[in-house]
Amino acid sequence: MDTREKKSILLVEDEMLVALLTKKNLENQNYIVKHSLTGEGAISLISEKPYDLVLMDINLGPGIDGIKTAQLIQEKYNVPIVFLSSHTESEIIQKVEETSSYGYIEKGSDFNVINTSIKMALKLYSANQKMEKSERRYKHLIDISPIPYALNDDQDRILFLNKSFLSTFGYSLEEIPTLSDWWPKAYPDESYRHWVASQWAERLEAAKKSQTPFEPLELKIICKDGSEKKVVCSATMFDEEADNIHLVILYDLTELKTKEDSTRRITQLLESTQKISKIGGWEIDLISETVFWTKEMHQIHETNPEAYTPTSIGITEFLNSESKEKFQSALHSAKTAGTGFDIELDACTAKGKQIALRLTCEVTRNQGLPIKLTGTTQDISEQRLKEQTIRKLLLEKDILLKEIHHRIKNNMNTISSLIILQADLVQEQKTKEILFEASSRLNSMMVLYDKLYISKNQNSVSLKTYLPALLLEAKDIFPSHQTIHLEIEIEDIELSPKYLSPIGIIYNELLTNSLKYAFNLKPSGRIKVTAIKKKDTIILSYADDGQGYSMENSSGFGLQLISLLVEQIRGRLELIQTQEHPTLVTITFDL
Repeated sequence: MDTREKKSILLVEDEMLVALLTKKNLENQNYIVKHSLTGEGAISLISEKPYDLVLMDINLGPGIDGIKTAQLIQEKYNVPIVFLSSHTESEIIQKVEETSSYGYIEKGSDFNVINTSIKMALKLYSANQKMEKSERRYKHLIDISPIPYALNDDQDRILFLNKSFLSTFGYSLEEIPTLSDWWPKAYPDESYRHWVASQWAERLEAAKKSQTPFEPLELKIICKDGSEKKVVCSATMFDEEADNIHLVILYDLTELKTKEDSTRRITQLLESTQKISKIGGWEIDLISETVFWTKEMHQIHETNPEAYTPTSIGITEFLNSESKEKFQSALHSAKTAGTGFDIELDACTAKGKQIALRLTCEVTRNQGLPIKLTGTTQDISEQRLKEQTIRKLLLEKDILLKEIHHRIKNNMNTISSLIILQADLVQEQKTKEILFEASSRLNSMMVLYDKLYISKNQNSVSLKTYLPALLLEAKDIFPSHQTIHLEIEIEDIELSPKYLSPIGIIYNELLTNSLKYAFNLKPSGRIKVTAIKKKDTIILSYADDGQGYSMENSSGFGLQLISLLVEQIRGRLELIQTQEHPTLVTITFDL
C-alpha cells in the first residue's frame, strides 16, 4: 500500500508494553501510529497535526482520563475516537457512549477484533463526513434560496430558518425557537390563530395518514415590522429516522396578490366603464380567425354569451343593408391593407331593437402584415337622439333669431321713413339736416340687422358684406349735388354685432361729415374706405380728398359720437392729413 494512502492513528495508552504491542500490530496493518502516554500529551500531539483516528485508553494514570481527553479533543477537532479499556461497568460504558459513537473495545481482545473495529470506525466516520457534507450542501442551498424555508420537528421545535425567512418576515431563530413562540407573533388575532393551527394540524395529519403531499394553505402572516404578507404554506415530511422533521415552505405571494387585486379592480372598473358608456370591446385574430367579445358587446347586441358565438362577419347580421356594405368594406380594408376605421352604423339587436353604433378599429401588424384587429363598439343611439334634438333646437333658434332681426329691421325702417317724412315737412334747413342724420344713423343699424337676418351665422357678419352695403345706402339717402366716387377695399373679416354696430355708426358719421362739408367747393369727390386684419388687430381707415378738418378742434355731435364709439371698442383714433387725402382717419383695435 502506498504510504500516502496510509491512515494515521493516535494511540493513547499509559501502559508501555501494551502500547508497544498494539503499535506494532497496527503498523503491521499499514497504519501510521503515534503514541502518547497521557491525555495531555495526546491533546498536544493532535494540535500539531491531524489524525485519522484516536485509539483511546480510559485509565491514563494521574492526569486527565481518557473520557475527559476525548471530550476536550472533540470540542476542537472532528476526529473519530475508539475507546480501548478493560472497564465493563455500566456507568463507564454510558459515559463512553455519550462521548463517542465510534466504538468500545475491551482490552485483551484479539487484535483482529481491534483491527476490525478500527476499520468499521473509519468507514462510519467517512460515511458521517459524506452525510455532513451533503447536509451542509443541502442547508446551504436552502439558506440561499429566495423562498422562505423553516425546519421544525414533532416537538414543535424550530430547528432552522433560512436567510430569506429572516428578510421576508423579520424574525430570527432566537426570537421564535418554537412554534409556540411563532404563532402569536405571526397570527396576533386569536381567532385567526386558532383557525391556522387547526388547519395546519388537520392537513399534517392527513398527509401522514395517507402518505400524500401536504395540502398547501393560504395564510396572512404579520411580520416583525407590522406589515402583512400573503403566503402559500406547504410542507415536506421526512421519515421517522429523521425524527419527523418538517421542511416548511412559505411562498410569498404578497406582490402577486397585490397585482391580482389591482388587475381585478382595473377589470371591474373597465367593465363598469364599458357598461356606463355602452362601449364594448372586440378582437379578431386574423391568423386563427377567432373572435372575442367583451360582456358589454353582448349587452349591446342583446345576445347570450353562452349561446351566441361571434364571428368576424357575424356582426353584419345585425346591420341594415347600407351599414352592412359600409362595414364589410371597412373590414376588408383593415384585413388587406391594415387600415383602421371609425364608422357609424345602423343596426338591429337580436331582440329587434333599433340602435345606432360607432365602430373603431386598430390593426396590429407582424412584419408589415395585419395579424389582429382590435376595436370598440359603442351604442350611440341616445347620443344620436340628443344630437337630433339639439339640431332641431338650433334650427328653431336660428329661425327665431332671423325673425327677430327681420322685425327689428322692419321697425327701424318704419321709424326711418317717419323721420324722413317729418324732415320733408320741416322748413328750417338745420332741422332738416338733423333729421336726415338721425335717419342715417338708424339706417346703419338697419343694414346690420338685414345682414344678420340673411347670414348663416347670426353671431357674426363679415365686414366685407356689411360696410359696402351700409356706405352705399347712406350715400343714397343723404341729399348731395356732387358726384361722389366710393373706393372700398374691405377684407373678409368676421365680427360680432358687438363690434359691427359701433363701426357701422362710425363710418356713417364719417361719410355724413364728408357729404356735408368736404366737397362744398368741388363738383365731385372721392372717398376711400379700407379694413385689414393683422393677426388679432383690426385696422380701419377712412379718407376723402375734400377740404379737410380737425377733430381736435371740432365740437360737433357727430365727431364726439365717433370718439365715444372708438373708446367703446377699446380702439385708438388718429387723424392724418396729407396732400392726397386732406382727411385720413385711422381706427385700430384688438379683438
